[in-house]
Amino acid sequence: MQKITLKKIIKKKEISSILGDIVAVDDVCVTDPGGNILIGKNNVENPSPMHPVNLEGKVIGWVRGEKAQTLANLLSYLAVQELGKRALAKETLEKYKELSVIYDATEKLAANLDPQQVSQLVIEEAKERSTIPR
Repeated sequence: MQKITLKKIIKKKEISSILGDIVAVDDVCVTDPGGNILIGKNNVENPSPMHPVNLEGKVIGWVRGEKAQTLANLLSYLAVQELGKRALAKETLEKYKELSVIYDATEKLAANLDPQQVSQLVIEEAKERSTIPR
């Protein structure tokens, strides 16, 4: 699974638009963990405290400015939502693969009515799908 970065979250059209509006009104700056500016301007004359954007206990970015804590919390929330979406997509793909295997096996079994052939097909399918090393 691809790594979730603050840059990828900010690139999303809707989020980028909202952040652009916030940056235009409030003097905030969003950076990646290395300090590279993703949105906003780094106001050197007015050094404000930096607030982390967290995902699963790791800092994925920083927000600096007057209302930075609120924006950092929002970006952390969006990162968690993105993680949830990816987990759901992964689970959906796994379920699809399982259903595909069942469908394929059912199709093969329906084509053979001989009990000997059916049992052989079941054994072959089990061997083919087994994750246990042989």
